[in-house]
Amino acid sequence: MPRAWIVGLPLVALLLGLFVGNVLGPRWQLQRQYRERERQEKEHLAQLGQCLQLERWSLEREVDGGLLVRAAVRAGREGRVALDAHADQGNDEILVPDVQRGPLLPAMVRAGEEVTLERHLRRVRPGDPDAISLRFSCRPPGPAGIFGVVEYATGVAREGSDGFGNVVRPLPPAR
Repeated sequence: MPRAWIVGLPLVALLLGLFVGNVLGPRWQLQRQYRERERQEKEHLAQLGQCLQLERWSLEREVDGGLLVRAAVRAGREGRVALDAHADQGNDEILVPDVQRGPLLPAMVRAGEEVTLERHLRRVRPGDPDAISLRFSCRPPGPAGIFGVVEYATGVAREGSDGFGNVVRPLPPAR
């Protein structure tokens, strides 16, 4: 009659192997993939953040009740940059881009060059905005490279991601 440890030891080894192969192995692989995705996201945000730096911006009232947004940016690389802006009061949009007067057209920039972009905002609701957002679309000169949006917004405490692979930065005071 065989001893209990002769039968029990291979059975324990088999169950332990099944546990490691079916539970721990996939878990370790998922953790490794998660760390790699986080590293790639940080790298993407760093490269996208180098696209431009907001030097100064201003708001000018227009006779129709809208605003003209002017933003001077310093390009960090060669490519195309476009400005989109909007102003909100709570959850309601007060000022939106006037696409009839000025479609969203990108400006060609070179690395280190300062360019001033303008965007007309038309009023869609009465009231004064309590939040302003300037969104800069950054595209490389050709089909390859890092592209995305660098957004400067009120209510943002520090630079980070918006959850969609774009950079969000705090909006400095208008000058």
